[in-house]
Amino acid sequence: MRDIRSRFDGVAPSVFAAGESLIVEGLETGKLFVLNSGTVEIRRRGVVVTEIAEPGAVLGELSLLLERPHTASVVAVTPVEAFGLTGGLSSLEAQPELALHVAMLLAERLERTTALVGRLKTAPPGTPQRRSLVERVMRLLTGEAREAAPGGRALP
Repeated sequence: MRDIRSRFDGVAPSVFAAGESLIVEGLETGKLFVLNSGTVEIRRRGVVVTEIAEPGAVLGELSLLLERPHTASVVAVTPVEAFGLTGGLSSLEAQPELALHVAMLLAERLERTTALVGRLKTAPPGTPQRRSLVERVMRLLTGEAREAAPGGRALP
């Protein structure tokens, strides 16, 4: 799969200073961001869930697709450059290749998460292995980590 950032060729990224919010929990903005550079924190109810620094990470896609308020805030930890898409679903409808790319990213994330949840269910409670699996699930849900698919096939 092509790097999603290539879908924004010729578009200047938005720039965010450290501490600045890209997305605010509870607001319905119709915005989606694609991280170009920098590090962001995902915060839910004020608690840091994870940090993301992977170029090409998609932020805000679930709220945009479901037309609901954002369930978490995204805050720049370092200076951040991100490509923004505003206008909600109509923006994705106007760019079907971008919409397909977002759908593929979500499908990969779901496949990896489902495989990890299966492993999590078999790990004894309280073991380091179980704690590690929970952390990996959280990273996968936020798009921060890559895992192998069931059967050992590497996912991009």
